[in-house]
This record gives sequence, structure tokens and C-alpha cells, in this order.
Amino acid sequence: MSSSLVKGAVSVRQTAHRRGRPRDARLDAAIVEATIAEVGSKGWAGATIEGIAARAGVGRGTIYRRWPSKTDLFQYAATAVTRPVEAPDTGSFVEDLFAAVLPIADMLTRPELAGLLPSLLAEAANDS
Repeated sequence: MSSSLVKGAVSVRQTAHRRGRPRDARLDAAIVEATIAEVGSKGWAGATIEGIAARAGVGRGTIYRRWPSKTDLFQYAATAVTRPVEAPDTGSFVEDLFAAVLPIADMLTRPELAGLLPSLLAEAANDS
């Protein structure tokens, strides 16, 4: 698996230091990529830790040792593949708007994220 999703991603705040072996960043990247792909193709309700683990080539325990729930994993993955939007001040409202919106549009149209937004919006529409 490539780590194209997390290239240039914002750094994610690390949790407290843990005993034992340090986490493998390559595994984290593979799990993030698998999470985005699984949720993008199957939707939030259809995505499972088992499916994500299979896509990433890891066991479920590897995921659960890092993130206690699917929600925690997805929040981490979403943070890992997004970049903060700068609030520019170019002196022109229109230029400021374009400078703020274009990076968001670029991020949402990346091929590896293409299925994610429609899937999440559909799930949100059905959420009561």
C-alpha cells in the first residue's frame, strides 16, 4: 500500500508516551489509507474494523491497540489526510474567499478521497 494519502498531511497530536515498542508509522499510514477506502466504498455503516484491517493487511488487534473504536479511527484518519485551511488577508474579499475555498475543493476532489464525501453525506442524510 502506498502512503499517498498521508503525504503532506497535518501532523496529528500524539497521545501520551507508551511503554514498549514505538508505533510503526508505515502501519498507521496503511490503516489510514484503508480506512478512507473502506468508508468511501462501503459508507460509514458498512465499513467495519475487520474490512479495514483486511485492506491494510493487519489484524484487528493492531487497529484496536491504536484506536478503541471505529469513530476514533475515522477521526484520526480524517485529520491525517486533511490540511488546515489558512485564513488569508489579501485585501480583497473575493481573493480571500478563493484562497480559502480552493484548497478545500482540491482536497475533496483528490481521487483517493472521491468516494468519501458522497458516502458520508448520504449517511448523514439518513441519520435520524
